[in-house]
Amino acid sequence: MITLNAICLNWAIQQERMKELAVTTASDRKQILSLLLGNMQMHYTYSECQLPDIILIDKLKNEITLSSIIADKRKLVLKFSPQNCYPCIEFSMSCLEKFALSIPNIKERLLIIISDANYREYQAISNSLQSDIPIYLSKDTTLSTILKEENTPFIFVMDEWDAVFHMSFMTEKNREDYLLFLKLLLKGQSYVELAYMTGVLPIAKYSDGSELNMFLEYNVATRIRFSEYFGFSDEEVDKLYEKYLQNTKKPQIDREGLREWYDGYHTASGQRLYNPRSVVCALSDNQLSNYWVSSGKYDSVFSYVKNNIDDVQEDLVLMFAGEKIPSGIEEYAATAQQLDTKEEIYSAMVVYGLLTYDNGCVFIPNKELQGSYASMMKKEKSLGYIYRLANISNKMLQATLNKDTDTMAEILQYAHNTETPILSYNNEVELSAIVNLVYLSARDFYRIEREDKAGKGFVDFIFILSDMKIRASYWN
Repeated sequence: MITLNAICLNWAIQQERMKELAVTTASDRKQILSLLLGNMQMHYTYSECQLPDIILIDKLKNEITLSSIIADKRKLVLKFSPQNCYPCIEFSMSCLEKFALSIPNIKERLLIIISDANYREYQAISNSLQSDIPIYLSKDTTLSTILKEENTPFIFVMDEWDAVFHMSFMTEKNREDYLLFLKLLLKGQSYVELAYMTGVLPIAKYSDGSELNMFLEYNVATRIRFSEYFGFSDEEVDKLYEKYLQNTKKPQIDREGLREWYDGYHTASGQRLYNPRSVVCALSDNQLSNYWVSSGKYDSVFSYVKNNIDDVQEDLVLMFAGEKIPSGIEEYAATAQQLDTKEEIYSAMVVYGLLTYDNGCVFIPNKELQGSYASMMKKEKSLGYIYRLANISNKMLQATLNKDTDTMAEILQYAHNTETPILSYNNEVELSAIVNLVYLSARDFYRIEREDKAGKGFVDFIFILSDMKIRASYWN
């Protein structure tokens, strides 16, 4: 066993310390260097950071042991792998080169080791560094060594693999480095038994050529295989609900409520699924509420439609009224920096779960999502007539409950006179959608159902209270 006296010394800190102490002479610099080395040695000694004598490979493919390189001389070792970000490596190398220039004959005391790389990668990296400091390839990586000793390959599970792509500080170069990291970690490695990753962005969009072509991708909208695992089925929710009834003293949730609030997502196979997070939260809290759509940055409905309000206004009103809107699905729309066309907008919203897709149409799947759309309609002034009609819905509901027909007629006349391109008196669907909008606030207290038999005709809207008392209004 040999003790590495110093590994990955923070060169930047060392440089700053020299500046702070106004070191001017070679003797002073040597003394401080000795102190730093001593501190590092003490750290590794007391932490028992000892490594077996490992085999290194030079540019000519010669093998040499680390102990023979170190011998009886202390070495400063800069150790990194291709999995480290290139800006970090470049910064470390620049600091190392400056340090080497500040002390005569110091380069013979410096050593660079590249680990977790094959020989071709090692050659490429060492050539790109363009340094006369000795550079070696570590033959055995940590993961490979463990596999060799334990004969147990690894299973990698990465949830939200694409989360870093959404971070504001990430540059395109950072994304490329991250993909390279995944490639070097997973592709063709003997220690990998299985790699499983979940996320909303497709790997194929970002992986050029053969970088990550070992992955098979599946999504809920267009791929049948595994689609039942993207959410809870009816049977699974039934079992959870039974446990909820058994373990909850005063249950406040009925089974139909779970279906109304969290069901409605369609898979490519035609199966309906529940939002799993929302179901679990509701049963745990003993309360039906909006859980999922408040969980992340990309849950805001308006962030998707804001770039093309004029084209999506009419569709928003119709979808909120329960209608389905014909639309194609673009696989990679969710990766776009700016969503402009309706198809791009709706495709991204399907990917992020704000709409669902079935049989060539997009629509709002459940009450949980309807709440988010309702909130947007009352909040965003740029929605024009939608915003104005939504914000008189409280007045409309109160007038209806008070049987104030004059006010009701006044509001309906206002809806008629406002610039509503959707309003067409020869189209019952569109007219019903506008009426649905002026009763937006009623959704906080009622379950609204459309079209039911009533004697000789049909009821256009039925408002059902939670206590099952029924108030019905008729429009013909």
